[in-house]
Amino acid sequence: MKIIVSGLIALLLAASPALSLDRTWVTQSEVDKAYNGDTCKHYVNRARFKHRNPDQEFVVTLADACLSAKASLSSDNYKERDAAQNFLIRLRVLRNTIIDMNMERAFGKSYTARTRMKYSVGSMIEPVRRVSSTGEYLIARELGLLAAYRTWLGTGPKIAKAPATR
Repeated sequence: MKIIVSGLIALLLAASPALSLDRTWVTQSEVDKAYNGDTCKHYVNRARFKHRNPDQEFVVTLADACLSAKASLSSDNYKERDAAQNFLIRLRVLRNTIIDMNMERAFGKSYTARTRMKYSVGSMIEPVRRVSSTGEYLIARELGLLAAYRTWLGTGPKIAKAPATR
């Protein structure tokens, strides 16, 4: 399993040469995409009804961190801004990786943005297995997201909580 995940991550990273996770080359387009809010919205929506506590789910930590990292982009501390940028870019890569893996599981490797579910007689009758929260955590670790998160936290940012209804 680890070999498959590592291989998939390597393929995804190879397909996007402009986004180097060692921060050597990052295009302005990738920076803009990481900051435009859709990544944070994705995690905030997933975490909306989940509890905030010391044993909270990984997605809750990502949602709260994303909002705080966006706020860090306007910090006077250069190291905090740089670390927040690195974290947000890696978070976007994680989001795209998980979405791609789930879409491949549902539609196969040839899916497009216009692919729709088939509701014919011979269509799938079982639910599609999604990437588990443990799998998402392991992929995040392999992508360097957790190291980027710790580096950003080391700069002393203010942490906000995503809205919750419980």
